[in-house]
Parts: sequence; structure tokens; C-alpha cells
Amino acid sequence: MDLDNYYPGLGCECFARNEGECGCAADWTPREVYVLRKKVEQLEIDNKNYRGWSRNPDDIKRIAELEESLRTVAQTRCVSYEDLAIRDLEQQANGAEYVIESVLGEPETLTSDALSIRYEFLDRLKQLREQAKGGAN
Repeated sequence: MDLDNYYPGLGCECFARNEGECGCAADWTPREVYVLRKKVEQLEIDNKNYRGWSRNPDDIKRIAELEESLRTVAQTRCVSYEDLAIRDLEQQANGAEYVIESVLGEPETLTSDALSIRYEFLDRLKQLREQAKGGAN
């Protein structure tokens, strides 16, 4: 993969702005995830090479501690991206709520077309809130 030219959503053919809107299965993985995976892979290779050089129990113990730290950092990064995805869904829900309230107005004043649009937004708002709750569990 060419990380210099990669961006989340590369190859998306449905004009989505994020993974939640995408229907064409484009890759929305943040670039940083691929960069970190590459670094982890290189560190694991370096670690295996270094382990062969030293038979000292203290060095081997230190290497094991470094491996555990590396795993912890990788897991922390994954949690952070999950938190960002949840926050993104919540922001989308808030945006939909704003559109419903400020642009479309109250149901009594709407034409049937506008009312239909309002209900579509309400359904999408409900879906976004459910997605955000599902990601938080």
C-alpha cells in the first residue's frame, strides 16, 4: 500500500463523507493506523533480531517488558479511534437534529414533501444515535 497517497475513503464511488455513509465498501481506515501497523511490524522484526543477539536474562526480561508496552500502545490507539468514531456519529446526530429544528421547522407548518423529509431526518437521527450507543458498548 502506498501510504504517501492514501487517505480514508480512497476509492469511494458513492460520494460518502465518512464510513457511516459509504455503501461501496471503500477503505476508511485512518492513515495513522497503517503507519502504526508498519512501525509495529518493523519493531517486531528488530526485536526478534535483537533477541537472537543476547542470551542475558536481564536483556530478555527487558525485551519482554518492551513488547508488553508496545502491545499496550497499540491497544490504546485502537480504543482512541473507536472513541473518535463514536464522537463522529454523535456529531452527525446533533447535525441532523439541528437541520430538523432550524431548517424544516415544526410539523404543523410543513407541506407533505417537507414533512416527508423531516421524517427521513428523524429516522437517520435515530439510526445515528443507535450506532453511537452500539459503539460505546
